Amino acid sequence: MVELPAKLSTRDDNLSGLPLEPIQHNLALRVMVKVLRAILEPDAAHAFKTGLLALHELSNAPDQQTFLRICLTYLTEAGNTLDRESLYTIINEVTSTHLKEEAMSIADQLRQEGRQEGRQEGREEGRQEGERMILQRLIARKFGELDYVSQEKLNHAGSEELERWGERILDAKTLEEVFGE
Repeated sequence: MVELPAKLSTRDDNLSGLPLEPIQHNLALRVMVKVLRAILEPDAAHAFKTGLLALHELSNAPDQQTFLRICLTYLTEAGNTLDRESLYTIINEVTSTHLKEEAMSIADQLRQEGRQEGRQEGREEGRQEGERMILQRLIARKFGELDYVSQEKLNHAGSEELERWGERILDAKTLEEVFGE
């Protein structure tokens, strides 16, 4: 059983107060503590480098490859503010071929997921902008040009509001009936 300090001081919130000696024979736990310490570093580049250095121990352990990928994913995602180029530059400095390949694979996968999320967000924003433009044209045709307050309300509306207002314009006799709650 691993004995941990009764209480870490607030100064030790980066796990630096947690001794590694009691867990020195447990590779996964020792590396996990080192990665968690690294993630809490204020400098993102230093944190990522330190985390990769800690993971180097796992890259040579064939029975720890799943855990290595989990830790790499966590290290890459958790609070990582590095741009893509910096991330790849640091990964290219890794000496272990296996660790470098795993890190590149995870970074590529996360980048691809980010692209997909970005595309989805872009489509949604485009849809909203299209709804907004059509609604604005319909309102202008039926009631005349919008005043500043109504235009701002339209500009900041979400898709549910735009949809609701788009349905209301068909029967509305006044602009207030379109925007009314």
